[in-house]
Amino acid sequence: MAVHGLVRHVSRHDGRVWLASVSDERLYEIDPDTAAVVREWEIPSHVEGLRAAGPGALWLGRYGPDEVVRFDLSSGEITGRASFDSQPAFVEAFGSLWVADDGPEGGTLHRLDPETLEESATIPLGHPHGFLAVGEDVLWMTGGVALEDRGPRRDDAGRARRQIMSTSSSDAAAKRRCVHRASTPSS
Repeated sequence: MAVHGLVRHVSRHDGRVWLASVSDERLYEIDPDTAAVVREWEIPSHVEGLRAAGPGALWLGRYGPDEVVRFDLSSGEITGRASFDSQPAFVEAFGSLWVADDGPEGGTLHRLDPETLEESATIPLGHPHGFLAVGEDVLWMTGGVALEDRGPRRDDAGRARRQIMSTSSSDAAAKRRCVHRASTPSS
């Protein structure tokens, strides 16, 4: 087997390299040691993003329709779907699927449960969205915004809290605005 067409997206996940071809609408699993194609699947049209989605699955971002879908690598089936107002940028981090899009009111960052795809937070960005990436403690977005993890803290009940703060260079108020807070039981 060989990879055909225009490859626009690559991801490393589950010990393999994954390539999405936009011209032949195929997903290729590549053995990183031999560079050989191991398997391939037909995927939906207009895939413009590819990310890890936990063991045995990948997230595929699409335009026309504007959505993120969970693609199961054992069955080759779509096992989840979330729709947005524009072509989404997305990354799974801090126990959530983070998706940025541009709606009628401007850019929005959505926090979704990666299992159910239910939305738990909607965060207005105040500017058009960019691409998302994650570092060890930080969710980054192009367009001058970094969402900085302020690290674990304890609340009055002794629960660990993480605060992710906007560090946009546009104004000091945005630097202090908390855009995500997750609570976990203390250990």
